[in-house]
Amino acid sequence: MPDFHTTYSHPPFPSSPNPTHPTQFMETKIASTVLVLLILTLDGVAAVKMCHDPSQTFRGLCGHPTNCIACCTNEGYTGGYCTTIKHKCICTKSCGGDSPPDDPPSAMPASPATTTRA
Repeated sequence: MPDFHTTYSHPPFPSSPNPTHPTQFMETKIASTVLVLLILTLDGVAAVKMCHDPSQTFRGLCGHPTNCIACCTNEGYTGGYCTTIKHKCICTKSCGGDSPPDDPPSAMPASPATTTRA
């Protein structure tokens, strides 16, 4: 009967990953593709800067935002929130940057397939 401990040998293990291994190549390719798509998606997003100011009319501790929002809208802001630690009412509004358009364009540009030649 053969002695398996002396006749069987394990294949050698690589000391470092093989950079040309097909699965590592695919993982790198997928990660690169996702990164490029993310950059292209974020490129067209216009950032709107939000201003945060303490409410001038809210009194007391702010635990629920309903009264805070009401005070802020009366002060000319578009919204408000309660801070977590100090329980203060903070009013918010857009204060710069490009704001998104209110309405979609009225006419869509003609596609190249539907244009006529003279």
